[in-house]
Amino acid sequence: MKEYFYWRDNTLYIQVWLQPSAKQNRIVGPHGESLKIQITAAPIDGKANKELCDFLATHFAVPKNNVTVLRGKSSRQKLVSIKQPKKNLL
Repeated sequence: MKEYFYWRDNTLYIQVWLQPSAKQNRIVGPHGESLKIQITAAPIDGKANKELCDFLATHFAVPKNNVTVLRGKSSRQKLVSIKQPKKNLL
């Protein structure tokens, strides 16, 4: 199985499979070659992407502007970068 994350310098990149409109925000676990994450926000007007970034910023103890959706803004499959994560919780 291919890893769903990799490091480049001090930035963590994660392949995410996003499930919006869930009952709670949580990391579910590996989902093929991605990390499945559930978010309560609906996929309307970028709300799910914003909540995903906020959730990951809290989870990795970084400022919100350190988390970016690089690819897949209108898809469930996303590539997310996290600059200088304080915790490695994968």
